[in-house]
Amino acid sequence: MRKTFYLIVTLFLAACSDNSDYEILSSKLALKEITIENNLIKLEWNKPYLQGFSYYAIYRSESPIYDYSSYNYNSIAQIYDVDETVYFDNLFLEENIYYTIVAFTSNNDPLISNMQKFTRNDVVIFKRPMDVVFSPENNFVFIFSERNIYSLDYETMEITDSIILNSDENYGSIGNYNGKDELYIACSDGYARIYDINSLNEINNINVGGNVRSIVSDNYNNLYIKVYKNYDGEIYSYDRVSLNLIDKYTGWFDYDGKIKHFKNSNRIIEKTANNSYLGYYNHDENANFTLVDYEYISGISNDLDFEIFNENDNVIVGNEGLIYSSNLEYLGQIGEQYTDSYSSFFIDDYIYAANFEKKKIELFNKFTYAPVKSYSTNLYPTKVFKSNNELILIVTDKQDYTYNTDAKISIEKISLN
Repeated sequence: MRKTFYLIVTLFLAACSDNSDYEILSSKLALKEITIENNLIKLEWNKPYLQGFSYYAIYRSESPIYDYSSYNYNSIAQIYDVDETVYFDNLFLEENIYYTIVAFTSNNDPLISNMQKFTRNDVVIFKRPMDVVFSPENNFVFIFSERNIYSLDYETMEITDSIILNSDENYGSIGNYNGKDELYIACSDGYARIYDINSLNEINNINVGGNVRSIVSDNYNNLYIKVYKNYDGEIYSYDRVSLNLIDKYTGWFDYDGKIKHFKNSNRIIEKTANNSYLGYYNHDENANFTLVDYEYISGISNDLDFEIFNENDNVIVGNEGLIYSSNLEYLGQIGEQYTDSYSSFFIDDYIYAANFEKKKIELFNKFTYAPVKSYSTNLYPTKVFKSNNELILIVTDKQDYTYNTDAKISIEKISLN
């Protein structure tokens, strides 16, 4: 009798053990803690025992999901192999994101995993900026974003300081006055603002009026300010010492333009946005305008990102990578016509061109424009800079970045060694 009792108890415990194991396998789907692997977000979960398995659905949201009926739609991926329990997500630039895995049966019954929150703390993330100004002497990039100017040390990846503006910021630049670098910020409230590049303290400002779009300086302590005023595009020159107005030019040209100053001549180059024009303004040492010329460039994009060749004052412009002389004469083109589209350029020992769609930085000979080599990027490059033997990239994870006002950016670095 006692042996029979022991046998019954043993069989009961074994049955409970088997049933417990079965319950764990059939009713629980566990999503592990989220990690980063090969620059991708790695999701990994256990293989459940599920009769009539159909597929896994991966769900991603910016806030926790508590309404499980939402699992019937809007998944970011489906996996139809029950043994495939790893998924890599390339969504990078969200500060906090929530993931859940759901295993569906052939009857559309869901087995829902736990929810894991992923906090992005290994990168610095900004909302889409109006402009980015590069200062390699300080290891800074200045991010212009939603009435804030951030100074980011790209070596330490730390935000060292910031400015809060009372109006929308437009384009900026760096100039030198009295042996010190200054940061110039064009503001929509009619002010051109001057800041100490290290402390970000406001040194002075000029009330130009209108919507100030862009600011540059020359070698004679003068400032040049592009402004949308009186329903037209105008350009003003000011004495940096006294901040007094010197001269202005009013034309019929596009109100929205970005200007830069050539290194080796008394000439300002402008790229307009809403019309496909390149233009230049000549000035004398006293900042009086002496000659203005604009040329319509057939087929050029409206993008305002362009760069100047320091040696000969040529300019590369447009998504097409078109190259012109300072006299607006066409000289050539980089890349393959109608195939490559460039979002940014940096010119040093080579032409460094950010090929957005292909996720590449392409290098070209700056005299022959022939391709040299390329570097792949993890995310889509929107701007490219170079500091010593390193590329400093402004990148996004949004392929529709040009039109997506909610897009975000971060920093990616590539060693050239």
